[in-house]
Amino acid sequence: QIHEFDISTTMYFPKFLGSGPLRVKPGFLLDALNGPSPPAESDMPSRLYAPYLDFHWTPGKGRQMYGDLNFRTGVYSDFESVTNDSVRFMGTGVGVIALNPTTSLKIGITYLDRVDAKILPAVGVLWEPNDQTRWDIFFPAPRLSSYWRTWNNRQLWWYLGGEYGTGSWTIDRQGEPLKGASDRVDINDIRVFLGIEWKNLNRFNGFIDIGYVFNRELVYVVVPEDSIKLDNTIMLRSGLSF
Repeated sequence: QIHEFDISTTMYFPKFLGSGPLRVKPGFLLDALNGPSPPAESDMPSRLYAPYLDFHWTPGKGRQMYGDLNFRTGVYSDFESVTNDSVRFMGTGVGVIALNPTTSLKIGITYLDRVDAKILPAVGVLWEPNDQTRWDIFFPAPRLSSYWRTWNNRQLWWYLGGEYGTGSWTIDRQGEPLKGASDRVDINDIRVFLGIEWKNLNRFNGFIDIGYVFNRELVYVVVPEDSIKLDNTIMLRSGLSF
């Protein structure tokens, strides 16, 4: 089991360098682990941490061609083993080309900075035929969204999405014979989910997701033979913003 908690705030600059909005988001991630079960029953720490700083800039937004740039850096560790590998740099750079008023082509790359996966292509099509439909058919994070209904002063949207989850941390190994040894570990999975989000006129927003998680694995660097496959599972996720 993995219990993930993320708290952040966002600063918004509508015209950064005179070209498109910039969002700067400092935040903190906590992953509370239960397991995994044998053969690595006590080898992982019970807590993983990640203070981070995220930047999202869309230079030229509103033009026929513009950029969609995201960069994140943070310290990913159990706070017992903090090394150069604890500092991770991640990002996605995409060029967006409007083919017509409803359809845009997206081409770029995603840098994950993990043990097993470093770089992935970022390619897709964004289709927005009206104000109530947004299909972002985009690898590696597709999301198909559609307006559902209005309830009181809240707009309700449903969506279907997918993503490459979790991350990479430096840790002190907890089990023998490597107890106390510094290591780096990936927890990788693929997630598909169905969700509902609500958008409130007073800017109090939220979402609820339910999904299926598969291709789960735990990958160690120092002794790769200790890496294990994890069972498929169910994901529940919810969040609030204001």
